This record gives sequence, structure tokens and C-alpha cells, in this order.
Amino acid sequence: MKKLVILHFGPLEWYPPVQNVVQVLAGEPFFDRIVVITTHSQSYLPLFSLSSERVVIHRLGYSGGRMNKLKRLFYYGWFYLVSLWLLLKTRPAQVLYFETLSSWPAYIYKRFFFRNCRIFIHYHEYVTPQEYNRGMKLLSYFHRLEQWLYPQAVWVSHTNTDRMNFFKQDIAPVKIGQSNILPNYPPKSWLSPPRETGRPLKFVYVGALSLDTMFTREFARWVVRWKDQVQWDIYSYNKSADIDGYFRQLNAVNISLLPGVSYQSLPAILIKYDVGVILYNGHIANYVYNVPNKLFEYVACGLDVWFPQQLVSTLPYQTQSSYPQIIPLDFLSLDEIDPQKLSNRQGLSSRQDYYFCEEAIKPLIQKLISA
Repeated sequence: MKKLVILHFGPLEWYPPVQNVVQVLAGEPFFDRIVVITTHSQSYLPLFSLSSERVVIHRLGYSGGRMNKLKRLFYYGWFYLVSLWLLLKTRPAQVLYFETLSSWPAYIYKRFFFRNCRIFIHYHEYVTPQEYNRGMKLLSYFHRLEQWLYPQAVWVSHTNTDRMNFFKQDIAPVKIGQSNILPNYPPKSWLSPPRETGRPLKFVYVGALSLDTMFTREFARWVVRWKDQVQWDIYSYNKSADIDGYFRQLNAVNISLLPGVSYQSLPAILIKYDVGVILYNGHIANYVYNVPNKLFEYVACGLDVWFPQQLVSTLPYQTQSSYPQIIPLDFLSLDEIDPQKLSNRQGLSSRQDYYFCEEAIKPLIQKLISA
């Protein structure tokens, strides 16, 4: 019986790229059983589920959100010990884990119980050595352990080439057996033709929202300035504590702060808009060398994308010769931007290149079935 176990410390509902991986793998006939081990979400988002009988999802404890230290430690221990027990019970020949926080059960399983297990590793984020050292001690400890896995791993991936190159430099002299790039693209089913832009020009932002790590204030002030021509809707279930107060004080008639929505419902919402915005200000390397999944989701649904020029790894995707356009901007100098001019599509051709998870995941599938 061909079995795969996927370890992901963190609720699937918060991580659309993992949902896509699980969904695509569920459609592959190679595996008789796919066991996903994750955590419960403390948000109101609906649980991610699949109709496939071959996929079993175990949710162990809770992660994310605010909880006291003892409860958090209990949930960490519960996740790791039960995950290891499930690995020993299932005895998979292949294990895929996401991020360092998910690594411990895979490390123990391979090193002490099943040396022939094939390990696959993917990182959503890039963490610098300084951040590992200064951050949570458990994370730093797990990262030291997982370096034993790197030379033997069948697959180690990051979301883009910049992050992978930095990662390789950081762990030297430890070598990676097989390094790969696995970008965060949406499903093909998201593809929608661009709508005709009009007035007011409709902007949308989806995702976590912060005043400190994003150009939220700068973009909000610009939207207020163009209140007769621009409307901005924000969908967020993960906001910093000062967000609600800021927007109440701003009292902008053309800005709406709305509840977050599930990943599956996003396409039907996004197609109502003209431009999707990305707000990260590049406060740490993880965001400077980031190509947000929002970019590809916006484009797939027919929206132009405006993003801060500080996002170095996103710059190669810019295009203003075809639409939907992907446009880098200086968010500290937005006063110079005329929304109607920048969104004008006269003389532009319709873009031919789109990005879908089914294609991006193919190399991972080929490696998984090559056992």
C-alpha cells in the first residue's frame, strides 16, 4: 500500500499553497492513502476538507492566535508526540513536511525508526540565521536537527530562486541533496478574463493586515485623496491590534474593512475588482525576497496588481505591456500616481502567460512517484 504522510504545524485554512498541494496530490492515483497531520485553527474560517476517501486529515491541538504559555506548550507537545505515533502506526515510505516547526516527527522517524523513508521538505518562508538564533528556542533546536536530513532528502524546496540561494548559503557547509523551486500559484479553475475597468476604480486587498510591516497607511491616504474615483475593499481575518482603530479614525467613505473569506470563495469575490494591491514594506528579508501568492491569484482572476518596489524577488514579474498589468510602485510617493492613467489598457495586449499550481506541482509529483 503506497502511503504518504504530510506534516504541517499550522492550520491548513491559513495556508492556501498547502491546500493546493493536498488537492493536486489527492487527484493522483499513485497513492492509496495520504495522511495529513495539521492543527486546528482559532479563526472562524471554514475547515478545509476533501471528498477523497484516500485523504485523511488529523487536526492535533491548536496553533496561532493568542493563548497562554502553558496551553501553547501543551499543544506543541501534543502535536509532535501524536504525529510521531501516527508515523509509526502508518509506516509511510515517504514523508513531506512544511517548515522547520513540522520537522521533529520526520527527523525522529527517519533517524531512529525507518532509515529508508524518503523525506520531502518545503518552506513557505525564508528565515535568516539571525532570526533562527534570536527567535523561539524550539525553532532553533529543530533547525539544527533537520540539517541532518538535508543531504539525504529527496526534495528540499523554497518558493523562489532568491530564497533558495540564500538558504543554501546559510546552511553551508551542509549540502542539500535535491534543491527545487515550488512557487505559490492558484488552481487553473481560478482563471477569469479581465473585466472592463470603470469608475470608481475598484481596488482589493486580501490577507493579513498590519500598520507596521505594510504600507497600509500610505495606501489608505492615497485612496482617501482619490475618493471620487477609487474604492478600496479589504478582506482580512488576521489584523494587528491597531488596525480597526486606525480605520475608524480615518473614517474614509471609500474604504471598507471586511471579514476574511475562505480560499475557495476568493475567485468569486476577486473578479468584481479591477486592481489587487500588495502592501508588504520589506521589513525583513523574507518579504524583500518574496513573490506573494496574492500576485498570482489577482492576475488569474483578471486583476492588475500594484506592489511595492521593495519586493526585489517580485520585480522580474512586472509588466506594463500587457494586461492584467503587474506594476511596481514607490508607496512612499503615491501622490504622483493617477489611478485612471495607470490602469489605462489602451494599446496593451491581453497577457498569454498565467501561473497555475497544477503545473508547478508536477516536478514534486514526479519525484514522489519515482520511488
